[in-house]
Amino acid sequence: MSRVGSGGYNAELLAHVLGERGRVVSVDVDPYVVHRTQRLRAEAGSGRGTAVRGDGGLGAPANVPTRGSTGW
Repeated sequence: MSRVGSGGYNAELLAHVLGERGRVVSVDVDPYVVHRTQRLRAEAGSGRGTAVRGDGGLGAPANVPTRGSTGW
């Protein structure tokens, strides 16, 4: 699952909803928002999300698991 427009809180909520096997990739163009998302995610401690800087319209191809992968 991807999330465009990080926010941090929303990324962690999505990780919670997805459960133990779910992963969230959060993409935002603002480096401050990405840093905040990484900090909030670390505080929440789920470890099921990644925040990257970029254009959400282009996705985050570097963060997509390979076909047949069981997770990250």
